[in-house]
Parts: sequence; C-alpha cells; structure tokens
Amino acid sequence: MIQYDGSKWREAKNPRYRGIFGIWGSSSTNVYAVGRQGVVLHCDGAKWSTQLLSPPAALGAFGGDASRLFVGGSIQAGGLDTLVVFTNSGSGWQLIGKQYLGDYYQSPSFGTLDFYSPAAGVYYSVGLGVFRWQGIRWEKVLPSEIFLNDVYGTGPNNIFVTGQFGKAYHWNGSDWALLSLPFDKIPSDIWLTGVWSDGKEAFICGEDGFQTFILHGK
Repeated sequence: MIQYDGSKWREAKNPRYRGIFGIWGSSSTNVYAVGRQGVVLHCDGAKWSTQLLSPPAALGAFGGDASRLFVGGSIQAGGLDTLVVFTNSGSGWQLIGKQYLGDYYQSPSFGTLDFYSPAAGVYYSVGLGVFRWQGIRWEKVLPSEIFLNDVYGTGPNNIFVTGQFGKAYHWNGSDWALLSLPFDKIPSDIWLTGVWSDGKEAFICGEDGFQTFILHGK
C-alpha cells in the first residue's frame, strides 16, 4: 500500500501482507485494509494492527460508519465459490451471510462487491442487486441480472450504483432510475467499476478490456 502525505506518495508502513484488495477509512486515524486469507488491517494513524477472520475468505469490499462495519469476499474450495459477508458493530467480527455462488445466482441474499452508508445506521451493499441492511439481514431493494460493482452518494436521497454492461442507477429517495449514458461514445457492454459524486456532479469510470473511460455528469 502507498499513502499520500499531502506532498508525495510513499509506501505505507504496514505489515506487508500480499494481496490487499480493498481499503476504506473515515479519517486519518481510522483506516482499514483487507485482503487474502481473511486479513483485516487497521491503522490508528500511527501503527497497524491485524485481525484474521474465519472462514479465511479473500476480502475485497469494506464500508460502514462509526456504529457498524461490513466486509465482503469469497472462498474458493474444491472448485466451488462461496460468497461471504461479515459485520462488526463493536463486539468483534461476525459472519452474517454465506452462500454458494450457484445458489447466489438463483436467489442472492446480500451484496459483497461494495458497501455504503449514506447516513448513520443506514447501509447498502451491491452484488446481484442492491441490498439494504434491515438490522438483522439484508433486503433486496433493486433486483439485477448482472453484477453491480460500486455504490456511492451524498446522502439517503442521492445514491448512485454502477455495474456490468453499462448499467448505472440513481436513487432519489423514492425510486431507482436507470441512467441514460452516452452509448454513442462508449461501448454498450462497458463494465462500470466506480462512481463518485459531491451532490452537484458525478463521475463514473469503466473499462471494456482495452480502454478506460471516465464519464462526467451534472
């Protein structure tokens, strides 16, 4: 991992685990990084601590707020993939979702590809659909036949979701709308991998295997 100190990039002083797939933080004194074998690294601004979750999944997505954190990933064993999601509400990490990939395709019950909290106590995840945390389980609020990769916004009434095959959605507080993208300028099968917004404008990034595209909207 590398860290920007305000003037230059330099290698972060961490335990140097190989295969760090995701990073998230709420401040310079609260940063998490996750990766292979269920590793969860935490930096308090001065030093890193390490936790190993069980089962030892390859972790990649992380998110939450000051009250609750989520992390998602997958396990490969015997040629079968199993998706998992963990949560931590202050008393340690707990496994709250586990589903074989074959079953997941038929009836997904949570998202593992990204997590987002638009307000305290409100949490979304994405995968084969958009899911909202209901206190003890995830509820699907937007079905999808393709994987949705990223979720981000500026509050409960302004949330963007992006996914495979050029799919991008916006939540305005009452319904989800499919965004109209410039498919005369980008491939229709583009994989949209990220989204960011400040409430006035939004950026979406994606790739088609050969080129990277950045979309800008207001």
